Amino acid sequence: MSTSERALWMWFVSSMEGTSGIPEYFPEVHMASLLGLQVYGSDDDMSDDANEGNEGSLSIQAKEVPQHLLPLPAESVLSKPVDIAPAATSSKDFDDRVHLDPLTKELTYNPRYDVLAAPVLGPDLPNQSAFSRVKRNMLSGYAEAAHVSDFEFEKERRTFTSYGYAVDPSVSSDPGQGLKMVGDTSAARKSDNVSVFESKKRYSTDVKRKRDTNADPTDIEGFKSPWAKYENEKTVMCPSEEEKIQLEEILAKRQKRGKQTDDKLEEEKTLLHLRNATDYQGRSYLHIPQDVGVNLKSDEPPAKCFMPKKLIHTWKGHNKGVSAIRWLPKSAHLLLSCSMDTKVKIWEVYNERRCIRTYMGHKQAVRDVSFDNDGKRFLSCGYDRYIKLWDTETGECISRFTNRKVPYCVKFNPDEDKQDLFVAGTSDKKIVCWDIRTGEVVQEYDRHLGAVNTITFIDENRRFVSTSDDKSLRVWEWDIPVDFKYIADPTMHSMPAVTQSPNKKWLACQSMDNKIVIFSALDRFKLNRKKTFTGHMVAGYACNLDFSPDMSYLISGDADGRAYVWDWKTTKLYQKWKAHDDVCIGILWHPHETSKIATAGWDGLINETCGQRTCWRCWRSRSSSPVRCTPWLQSPSRRRGLSPRQGVQQTSHSGAALLTFPCVLPSVTLCLLSVVHRPLSLTRCLLSAVRCPSHSVQEVDVVRILASIATEDQRHEDAACDGLDVLMKYNTDWPLSTVQWAVLSSSPNASHLWLIARLVLSSLLVRCSGYAYLAAVVMLS
Repeated sequence: MSTSERALWMWFVSSMEGTSGIPEYFPEVHMASLLGLQVYGSDDDMSDDANEGNEGSLSIQAKEVPQHLLPLPAESVLSKPVDIAPAATSSKDFDDRVHLDPLTKELTYNPRYDVLAAPVLGPDLPNQSAFSRVKRNMLSGYAEAAHVSDFEFEKERRTFTSYGYAVDPSVSSDPGQGLKMVGDTSAARKSDNVSVFESKKRYSTDVKRKRDTNADPTDIEGFKSPWAKYENEKTVMCPSEEEKIQLEEILAKRQKRGKQTDDKLEEEKTLLHLRNATDYQGRSYLHIPQDVGVNLKSDEPPAKCFMPKKLIHTWKGHNKGVSAIRWLPKSAHLLLSCSMDTKVKIWEVYNERRCIRTYMGHKQAVRDVSFDNDGKRFLSCGYDRYIKLWDTETGECISRFTNRKVPYCVKFNPDEDKQDLFVAGTSDKKIVCWDIRTGEVVQEYDRHLGAVNTITFIDENRRFVSTSDDKSLRVWEWDIPVDFKYIADPTMHSMPAVTQSPNKKWLACQSMDNKIVIFSALDRFKLNRKKTFTGHMVAGYACNLDFSPDMSYLISGDADGRAYVWDWKTTKLYQKWKAHDDVCIGILWHPHETSKIATAGWDGLINETCGQRTCWRCWRSRSSSPVRCTPWLQSPSRRRGLSPRQGVQQTSHSGAALLTFPCVLPSVTLCLLSVVHRPLSLTRCLLSAVRCPSHSVQEVDVVRILASIATEDQRHEDAACDGLDVLMKYNTDWPLSTVQWAVLSSSPNASHLWLIARLVLSSLLVRCSGYAYLAAVVMLS
């Protein structure tokens, strides 16, 4: 170490240890030391004599320091110390309390009261008003935070709102002295301070019930177990007379029916529109007619059905819209209709088509009607909440049924041994079964979530299907109030009209999304997605639908008053026409006719529509617009692609072929004679048709046909005479006047009159007496 370094180190150590005095101005020595480092050498061989001249070198070097780096002299003003915080005097007393921050939430020590009551530090505003000086945390003042649970606060608030009193939250009273209430204290005393969440008075140990016990095991008869009843306990409770009156008033208000009183029933009346209730043989209008050209007693449907095309009759009599129409079971020669004018009417389908009888007994619109199996009784249900049973022939109201709900549909059980039971779908989501003999409800099917719209019996009447406003379809076993099949889908809509197919295999349902959907009526009840019939508009209306007897077509009405016809196999829309001016709510296909349809609408009319290729029964029904037919157009030969002449030639070979024709017209026969030269075969066919009981061939027409055969060719006179002879032998009840009229009106050509006379006289000579024969000769002469 050099001499200068050693001297500097020794001075530093002595100054730190305090062995030597520190110069008066340490910065000056320090600065001199730093300046001495500038001439600091690095010679390690310097002698110790250099230390002796250290002070002299420092003084010499200090003289060479710049002026601004030299220390200030002691007499300089700048070298005096500065008092940063001088002592200040105050005119007010000094507050030596500890001031706490008002936002402090927690303290770690216990302050004195005067500390807690110390004011908040801050500048004093002399111009501040007294209102502004008040401490507040809300507009009206200062609200102290209270430790109250949300439930207790809400309970007291609701109690004060409902009862007018509440517990005083600012006073903590002794539980033994009770709670201090604010508000309506008198009401609080009467109710024993009950809150809204307490349904009875608070539990008190003073009135604890005691059990009527007898724990003595020796008392065999009077021993009572620990689970005995309480003393003065009532096990059966029933309201008193005053309570019953109050309950009835409450229920009446809930049902919005006013005070419950007995409604006066509408007097049931009937009006017969015929002069006589029976004909000359004493038969009523329920007797099935046999002179209409149709076998109405047949159990077999027509072999082939055709599309209706022309309106042939309109029944008028209802003042408001028609709700439903029903055929008389089996024969369908009568039509029953119910209307919104509270009346039910029955109409003739054939002959004069008159309104036979009107049934009046409902106070409001009639919703549905239903016949029993033989048609002697029928049910009607209306919006007056009554279901009434009527006698079809006499018009008498047999009985009445009601459960104070609106019945939407009603139907008899089709079983022969259950004709005294019927079911009705009501507006309270139930299907109710009544017994006609007792007038009581015997079963209720309560599973639907909406009003029940339809009831359809299936599976040989062991089950029935119901549809409802809840957009579901349920299948029930008879007399079991639990549905065993529930069909519902988010894509399904309400189905207010359902019809079963004639073969009992399908259910056609009118869906509210303007579709007709088909469900299987067998075990699975599966939706047939391939058969969906569209094109009509029925949203919002319960338009009925029906099948043709041979299941060739499906028909339905719609909201615009049109009738639609679809093909069953292809689901193709074949035809539509304007049937009514308003909604076409009901439509039925005649079970024995090939193309006869009845439609009912909200315009109050019932229309009968038939095809253009109608048969003789339409001509004989005395309609205003008769439509005559050509039977060969409906024969199998036409469907095989044969011409009319070829078809007639084939069918004239056998009498059985002619029997397939529904009827034979004289005009049609004359047309056939012009294209066929086989009168003998035609004669045999006519005789076979006369012998068939299912065809009503008039004797006048047969005589005219035979006379035409005779005048067509003289070679066939003998065949015509033989035919007439056999005909009169078979029908002995033909009057002579009919034969006379036939002879006079058969041929306008007088040259052939002798041929006709020969036919008639030869037959009369065989079957009649000589007097009758002489009278015929005189008449012909």
